[in-house]
Amino acid sequence: MTPILYAVAAAGANLIGAAAVTVRRQWSSRSLELMIAFSAGVLISVSVADIIPEAIIAGGRQSAMVILAGFLLVHFSQHAFVPHFHFGQRTHTVSPPVGG
Repeated sequence: MTPILYAVAAAGANLIGAAAVTVRRQWSSRSLELMIAFSAGVLISVSVADIIPEAIIAGGRQSAMVILAGFLLVHFSQHAFVPHFHFGQRTHTVSPPVGG
């Protein structure tokens, strides 16, 4: 296939996915969690099974170190720079600020 056909196929998949999500006005929390989990699984499987091995073959040890550095940077920034965060419904009350 030519790159144009790949681009058209990707654009079509994006449109189908967007239509599938926007068809309903409101989704249950469980449905949203399942869709996010499925999407994350697809991204992880594509990167682990396809992209990372190709990068290591092409770039060798240096590309493996860049991949590791990128992972550690994201992990560190999400856990060190943001003191505390929640996703979705899992929240708790926050104490009022001192003097407030």
